[in-house]
Amino acid sequence: MPLSKLALLFGLLLGFASLFFVSCKKNEPTPQNIDTAALIAQNKIEFLMIGGAFDNKIISFGNFNPIKSQAGYNDTLQATTVTVMGMYNNENAILQFSFPDNKSGGVFEYEDLPQFLNNPATQFFMQIGQNQYYLRYSFLKITNYGQKLERLKGQFTAQLWDYNSNPDGKIVYLNQGIFDVAITF
Repeated sequence: MPLSKLALLFGLLLGFASLFFVSCKKNEPTPQNIDTAALIAQNKIEFLMIGGAFDNKIISFGNFNPIKSQAGYNDTLQATTVTVMGMYNNENAILQFSFPDNKSGGVFEYEDLPQFLNNPATQFFMQIGQNQYYLRYSFLKITNYGQKLERLKGQFTAQLWDYNSNPDGKIVYLNQGIFDVAITF
């Protein structure tokens, strides 16, 4: 075989091989192969609590329950609902809130006026161990609202009624709150 034909054959083989390697992609995560429990394990809830049983403590939830921790837009309620269950100080810790939107940039402010008490789109509830706290006032700012299996991030402050530690219903304050949770539905 003449050298020019051999060089042409070698060039063609090299060209096909390079096309094959260029067209091969690394397997990108798809919704079918993303581990939801691993995403939930990356959740973050943190705030400074003033008053009540955890006065002047930075509360940071950890060890999140992958079955009970859920976030996403609920078409029936026409609101985004977030329920995060984890642990704080070896006790169950739950934070639930919702807001009537499903995009980044939203700012929501609620007080416990009678029209809000029965509105599932404006709830805010927290429990640490046996201590339960109910909405008096909350301010939510949504900084990132991804798609399913992405992240919902934001900031919050709240004033909550504390009936367990304070039977007369004293207020506790949640300041400098941040959340970063997996969108699961």
